[in-house]
Amino acid sequence: MLLDPAGRNLPAHYEPHDPEADAVALRQLAIDLQRFSPRVGIEEPDALALDIGGCAHLFGDEPLMARQVWQALHRLGCRARVAVADTIGAAWGIARFTGERVTIIAAEQTERVLDALPIEALRLPETTINRLHRLDVRTIGCLRALPRASLPSRFGSEIVSRLDRMFGNVPELLEPIRPAEPLETRQAFEDPLSDRRTLETVLRRMLAELVEQVRPRQEGIQRLVCRLEPEQGEAVELSIGVSRPGDAVANLWELFALRLERTPLPEEIAAVRLRVVATAPLSRHQPELYARDASRDAGLEFDRLLDRLSSRLGSDAVLRPRLVPDAQPEHACRFEPALENDSARQDQPMRSTRLPRPLHLLIEPAAVEVVSVVPDGPPVRLRWRNHSHVVRFAWGPERIAAGWWRSPHVERDYYRVETDDGRRFWLYREETASRWYLHGTFE
Repeated sequence: MLLDPAGRNLPAHYEPHDPEADAVALRQLAIDLQRFSPRVGIEEPDALALDIGGCAHLFGDEPLMARQVWQALHRLGCRARVAVADTIGAAWGIARFTGERVTIIAAEQTERVLDALPIEALRLPETTINRLHRLDVRTIGCLRALPRASLPSRFGSEIVSRLDRMFGNVPELLEPIRPAEPLETRQAFEDPLSDRRTLETVLRRMLAELVEQVRPRQEGIQRLVCRLEPEQGEAVELSIGVSRPGDAVANLWELFALRLERTPLPEEIAAVRLRVVATAPLSRHQPELYARDASRDAGLEFDRLLDRLSSRLGSDAVLRPRLVPDAQPEHACRFEPALENDSARQDQPMRSTRLPRPLHLLIEPAAVEVVSVVPDGPPVRLRWRNHSHVVRFAWGPERIAAGWWRSPHVERDYYRVETDDGRRFWLYREETASRWYLHGTFE
């Protein structure tokens, strides 16, 4: 249960666990914190390490710098704890297992503070932690009291290595995150450019330059932004995206030209900037000598059609359905732009269901009149749109209920029925009011 400072209940918000998206966000945090130190590394799975040697005086001192780091993370929406210590292992353990937002450990206090930490602060495997717990060794101080020579044979060599790194007997290297070089090019004109054909020639050459920068990475362009800076007035930005990353200048330029057609351009352009904002690994296929993979070619052509339509009509005008893991049928699908490039969700397989679902789902369930032999039994006759249908076969019920967090509460019994004229319907009885509704048809 979540409570606000006044003690009132707060609505719960749920998000699916996405380790890949978490790793991307952690890397971005590391890049953001490089304003405090040029050496920022990631300590899996959810910690960052900063080498602040020679940097603290730029922010006052170590306590002031640590508080500024915490405030920066807080402004970014992160709940964090910051610790300053002589080693990475010591800082990790203190930040993880002390309740203070900011903790500064002086060199003469290091051993005393570390000995009081639980053995989990050594970042040991769970099996080793469990073995130590069975022996009632629960703090680092208790572990250090054991004969050092017996530790590797009893618990493995890693335990000694972790102790030495935490107490500074062995250096622990920090591998800093290196931000990717920006992929962009800019062309300024001595005289403002007003000819559209000349502009297209310049843009095509700049696009070719960007493609040549991306190719050594074995990646293709997925989204780029063009900024037209006029002599006077506000700049004009236009973007293009593709469903599959590509490095073919001709294909990318075709989409660019379509986008330019529907964009009002400034009368006089002083400079042009072209920037790649999203790339992805290229998928290469071995060419076939005789046979052709028709399905793959059809998929490529379909993707190019989506790209052209999105460039001409706008990304919000071309949508595709996306399955959502929700038991309530009307919430089990949503529509999003066809060029949505969320790598965390893209190509994520949905778990298939053996339960049949109708090909056509009504936007709103339609109330129908149903006759049953028994009050809670299957339907034997239904009336919809002033037509009466006799039910020959019925399958069900299938109970579908919404989660407790969704309001209003939904509890339905669904039936698949086949009528005497061969039509098949998907009906449900609302348990709370005992009313019947038609939700879909298998046609």
